[in-house]
Parts: sequence; structure tokens; C-alpha cells
Amino acid sequence: MGQAVNRATAESLLKIGDVSRLSGVSVRMLRHYDDLGLFRPVVVDEFSGYRYYRVEQMYRLHRLLAFKEMGFSLAQVACLLDGSLPPNAVRALFMERQGDIKREIQEREARLALVRAQIEHFDPDLPLAGYTVTLKPAASVRVASARAMVRTYWHSGPLFERVRAFLGQRGVTPTGPSIAIYHDPEARDQNVDVEAAYPVAFADSARLAPAGGTGDGRITVRDLPALTMAASVLHRGSMHSVGLAYQAVGRWISASGYRIAGQNRNTSHILGGTPADHVTEVLWPVEPVTAGED
Repeated sequence: MGQAVNRATAESLLKIGDVSRLSGVSVRMLRHYDDLGLFRPVVVDEFSGYRYYRVEQMYRLHRLLAFKEMGFSLAQVACLLDGSLPPNAVRALFMERQGDIKREIQEREARLALVRAQIEHFDPDLPLAGYTVTLKPAASVRVASARAMVRTYWHSGPLFERVRAFLGQRGVTPTGPSIAIYHDPEARDQNVDVEAAYPVAFADSARLAPAGGTGDGRITVRDLPALTMAASVLHRGSMHSVGLAYQAVGRWISASGYRIAGQNRNTSHILGGTPADHVTEVLWPVEPVTAGED
């Protein structure tokens, strides 16, 4: 609600135009922040409609702008500004944002590598040229795993951490690298059905039973079925560009007279400390297309 502002009060406060010049934020956006309750004037003149602010409020505005620059939503900014979150929740919010930014950087680096390749060679098929697809069987393997719906493909890390922690508590060492099994019948932008698994020795089965937890993400011990035929391709580098391996194996399957016959598995071989050192085997169960079938 507005109120009359006398001259002495007005001279001791900042007008909205002054705040705009000092902060680099447009008057329109300052009014928007006012409407959202993020940055409100101390008083609005009832006659002129002018908004007035105290100098000390500039600190709040600078924090608001910093949080926005970090990529937080306005709803998150409101919580951070008003102190409505406990310290551990604030830290968790910053850690989550840090992870998101790291993934964004990796995605951009992968895209940049593809752009550079195109600039150098001008060949639309070049990014797929480095992939060799082989047809192979896959033996059955016993695994300890956790299956759950996760936000996106890039949010399955906690599932793997849960399985590793479970194995560590039982004193069991995985016999091989981690395996991701994707159970959705098609690619999804969100709410992805993922199973995070680690191979374990049959001799350790007794130490792993009963498995832990209930509901989504509970630990189970099961045998991944053997695959009679699977199209296999190795992807080197960040998982953010693993789509190229999928494209390569997809072209091979359709060109070689096969079709997909089950859920794909990704086995991660981490050979170094950077994404560039990672090697991932993408494995798709396949079967031959019978003559006359579409």
C-alpha cells in the first residue's frame, strides 16, 4: 500500500531509477521482482507511484542477481534470500547446482568436439566413423543391483552409490565394472527406469542375502540372463556423447538385418580420472529379422 512521502524522506532514499543505474537491472525487472516479493521498496508514494529503496537493500539485490547468475530458479532464489532453508538444505542446493553445471560443461565440451570435427572434415557421418560394431554372445552374470525411476539418465549416480555401499557393508568386492540396464521401451526425457548393477561372485551370494531396502531402489541379487546375440560397440569419452555410439549401433542393426530384442546394457570401464579416459560398452540384444517381416 502506498503512502505519502515527504521531501526529507525522499532525499534519504533511492528512487527506482537510481537503483536501476547502480545495479544494471532495468526498471521493468525491478518492478517484476517487487511483484514476486523478491525485492520490494520500503515505500511507494501514493501520489506519484514512485518506489523508494534504502541503500542497505542493494546488498539483497546483489545476492539476488548472483543466485540468478548461478542458474537458480526464482523460487529457489526466494528461499535463499529469505533464509527459510536450514544450512544443510542450502548446502545440498548448492551441491546439486554444482553437479548440474558440471554436466552442462561436459555436454558443451562434447558438442564442441563434434563441431570441430565437422569444421575440419565437413563429413556428416564422420562422428560415427570411429565406432566398430561387433556381434557377440554375452554370458549370464550374477549382480547386486538397485532399480528405480530417476529424474534423467544423468541422475542415476546415487543408485550406483547405494549398491557400492551395500556391497561394502557386506564385505563383498565387485568382480567387474558397473552395468546400467535401461528398462524403458523407448528413450525418455525424464522419469527414467534404470537399474544400477555390479557383478558379484556366486560364492558371495550367501553374504548378500537377504538384500536390503524396500520399494524403489532396494538392493536385489539376481542373474542377468545370457544373451545369444548382442550388438556391441565401445564408446570412448564422456557419457554425454554416448548417443553417437547408439546411432552407430542403430545403423548397424538396421543395415545388417537385425532388430532389437531386449533392454540394452552399458558397462562402464573407468580407466582414468577424466571423462576422456572412460570406455563404455553399449550392448544391445538383437535377433535376425525373418524374411518377409517388416
